[in-house]
Amino acid sequence: MVNPRILVILLIPVSTGWLDGEKIAMAACGDEHTVVLTFGAHVYTWGDGSDAQLGQGSYVSLVAPAIVHVPGEQNADELPGDSLASGPHDLKPLQNASFVAAGARHSLVVTSRGNVWTW
Repeated sequence: MVNPRILVILLIPVSTGWLDGEKIAMAACGDEHTVVLTFGAHVYTWGDGSDAQLGQGSYVSLVAPAIVHVPGEQNADELPGDSLASGPHDLKPLQNASFVAAGARHSLVVTSRGNVWTW
């Protein structure tokens, strides 16, 4: 039997407090995942990650937001193809994001210089 209290919590909006301290500039939703851009130009994802749509380097699903990391230098305005050879040990938080979008099973970020990161 389903606990009715859980149903009430799921049916009404509640503040999670997950990104307290961050100012949200934009959010995008896929079928079962969310992508958030902060005014600090950081990108967070959470939800279903079964198609790697969270950009976390795995197929793991997340119930709370996690910052997206990208290969290469600290600057996400570098072209992705230029940094892929650096390996997973060189992952840095994606920076300089200015736009986020989400499809059914993918996510996309545009940087302040117009470069596109997608996964």
